Amino acid sequence: MTKTIGNQGPDITYLGWSGFRITGPEDSDIYIDPPKGTVFKDVPAVIFITHGHPEHLGGVLDLLRRERASSTTIVASSVMCRYLRRQNVDPGVRFEQVTAGSTFADETGVWAEVFAWRHMPLLPPGIIPACRHIWRLLRGWRKTTSIIRMMLMGPCRAGEMLGFVLTVGDGMPVIAFGEGLHRHTRPGELGGVIGERMEAVLLVAVEPEDVGTLPSLLDGSAVRSIALYEPHGRWRDDFGMPHADLQALAKELRQGGKQVCCVP
Repeated sequence: MTKTIGNQGPDITYLGWSGFRITGPEDSDIYIDPPKGTVFKDVPAVIFITHGHPEHLGGVLDLLRRERASSTTIVASSVMCRYLRRQNVDPGVRFEQVTAGSTFADETGVWAEVFAWRHMPLLPPGIIPACRHIWRLLRGWRKTTSIIRMMLMGPCRAGEMLGFVLTVGDGMPVIAFGEGLHRHTRPGELGGVIGERMEAVLLVAVEPEDVGTLPSLLDGSAVRSIALYEPHGRWRDDFGMPHADLQALAKELRQGGKQVCCVP
């Protein structure tokens, strides 16, 4: 699903999970955590990996394990670059190790500032909701087992949790905060990344337990344009868990003057 956000916004396509494709300059594409099933066009690509959880790596692993990945650049932490190099069969792939505070520049006009974030909690708050969550995982033990198996087949560590402020050519920045905006995120953490970037698009992963606290966090930020998505919706379907009400959250944020879309 393609969304153009803001007056100068690039074409942003949601790929599922926490994956996005951004149309880049000079017939190139930029990807963030492309999931399994991503169709890569035959053009130069820059792929940004936020961390090593399996649902964030499926697409890039499929790409690297075939002999047609030349003209691809992977931007990730040192842990992820080491892991992905071992999976790669095409010597033409370029790996760029980054860490929080570093920058990346590409000859096609892609610029990125790198920052750190803390992953959203795995369990909902409160003893009863947490127990109910664990019970659903146990009841769906077959799916839980497949997820554990998938994690064991991936990297032994997820590496740093990295976010990216991406600028494509002269367009407005896209801020990929990974899965780091939640009830434990401090306003200063978000403000330190956004700064005075009012004309930016902020990609926001939303879990149901964080819907109540996100408006105050996002309303206080300078950014005007927000794209909301639910990163683990497929797993929630599998386990019969509740979904985040993105439309209700979007409505509340619009009342505060934000320009908001929900994807997909």
